[in-house]
Amino acid sequence: MEPIDRFVELPRGLRIHVLEWGAPAAPVVVLLHGWMDIARSWDPVAEKLAQRWRVLAIDFRGHGLSSWVGAGGYYHFPDYLIDIESVVSALAPEQRVVVIGHSMGGMAAALFAGTFPERTRAYVSVEGLGPAAMKPEQAPEQFAEWVRSARQQFTREPRPHASLEDAADQLRRTNPRLGAERALHLATHGTERGADGRYRWRFDPLHKSRTPQPFYVEQARAFWNRITVPVLVVMGEKTWVTDMVPEWRERAAGFANGRTVEIEGVGHMIHHERPEALAAVLSDFLETLPS
Repeated sequence: MEPIDRFVELPRGLRIHVLEWGAPAAPVVVLLHGWMDIARSWDPVAEKLAQRWRVLAIDFRGHGLSSWVGAGGYYHFPDYLIDIESVVSALAPEQRVVVIGHSMGGMAAALFAGTFPERTRAYVSVEGLGPAAMKPEQAPEQFAEWVRSARQQFTREPRPHASLEDAADQLRRTNPRLGAERALHLATHGTERGADGRYRWRFDPLHKSRTPQPFYVEQARAFWNRITVPVLVVMGEKTWVTDMVPEWRERAAGFANGRTVEIEGVGHMIHHERPEALAAVLSDFLETLPS
């Protein structure tokens, strides 16, 4: 099942790429990828959900087929809320939507659900409850590191790969649980071939710089507390997140109408490693939502 490509125009020339599956009149699910990932990474999950739902998967700015920011611009985390809200307003203006996000996308989905609860039908966090908590006194050094790392990335050229197979091998070295077929799929849609015949990842290298904004749990909870619709938290049994955030269960328990599912045999990249298992969990959850 091949999705339809759509583009939503934002002010100042930014274009946000969206993939669409399913019947136009069906209720809407919005899928949000993580850091340096792409909308096409959701393909197997989206195909399953599209049997009952209209599925929209977004390439955040600077990822996939969406625009990079222009000269002098940067990718600040709240910008992703503009991407989500713009897509929902353009493609599903009359509907309350289910927002499902992985990692960074899960955090962005929570921003949407907490900022616009009246436009949200349900919220799903897939490994997306945030990084380790920080304190305000850590902010100055975080800002200094942001400046240093951003300066490096301003002039850094993306590493080229001789072939799609080479790019796929890089993904598998990073994540040994990733299968060869899935890795090649991600490389095919996540790279572009240059005039020199070599392949480079589509994301803006600026995404590899350190974010300037520390993660404050108290601020995140202010958004989580406004989410009263059904919530599902999905975690991988072998994820590194539990080491970085040992209190993740406490965060998950803070949702007024939430429950948690752990998927066996997977790490942080659940939708890469076992998309069929994640799709089954999501389908079961969506079936429980009130009409």
